[in-house]
Amino acid sequence: MLYIEADEDHVSERNNRIGMPKLIYVHEGNYHKGNRNILKNLHYIGCLGKNSEELWLEVAEYIDKKYDMKNVEKVYICGDGALWIKEGLNWIEKSKFVLDRFHLLKYINQATVEFPQYKSKLWYNINIYDPISVENVFKDIIEKTTDEKRKEKVIDSYKYVMRQWEGIEIYETDGEYLSGCSAEGHISHVYADRMSSRPRTWCDDGIDKMSRIGTFVSNSGKIYEELIKNKKANTK
Repeated sequence: MLYIEADEDHVSERNNRIGMPKLIYVHEGNYHKGNRNILKNLHYIGCLGKNSEELWLEVAEYIDKKYDMKNVEKVYICGDGALWIKEGLNWIEKSKFVLDRFHLLKYINQATVEFPQYKSKLWYNINIYDPISVENVFKDIIEKTTDEKRKEKVIDSYKYVMRQWEGIEIYETDGEYLSGCSAEGHISHVYADRMSSRPRTWCDDGIDKMSRIGTFVSNSGKIYEELIKNKKANTK
């Protein structure tokens, strides 16, 4: 089985704009090393400049070169359910979408700020994969919420959960999925440490190049060796 996880960073640009470089990484599951989970044969792909189709084409080409898809039983694409992530289903054969439960938790918390007693009810019905009961709990919260701004957030959470239900239900229908998506941690390690964890301002070109450098180094690339190789090629 193959696992593909995806997310994006939010980087400050000039004129109060936000750049969102995308990061996709492919691996074969994990193994334990001491107290850590290590991803097997991890490979990063990411940038700002390419559109979703171009980025997923690069992922598909990497998988095609690295693996014999006849021997790959299933491919899981995990993320927050954004359209650009689900675009991968059109490019990667045998793929299924899995919702990252970190983002599910975020929306459950957002919906139950005013009525925390409903949180356990939502999780109970989510964990028994009962969409009708989940919908009814959301409707109860919406009905009891009087503040209009708060109600809008509850409605947003309700729409998000129901829209992503297929990605939730796969935990039941396909129990082989390796639970736990670490995309947030990889975004922090590959992108945010350099670009967004501290107050900095970037341009699109700078974000794109730094994203490519981040993935190159994370794939064990050696910048100095690459520079020397390019210099020799240009000299010839």
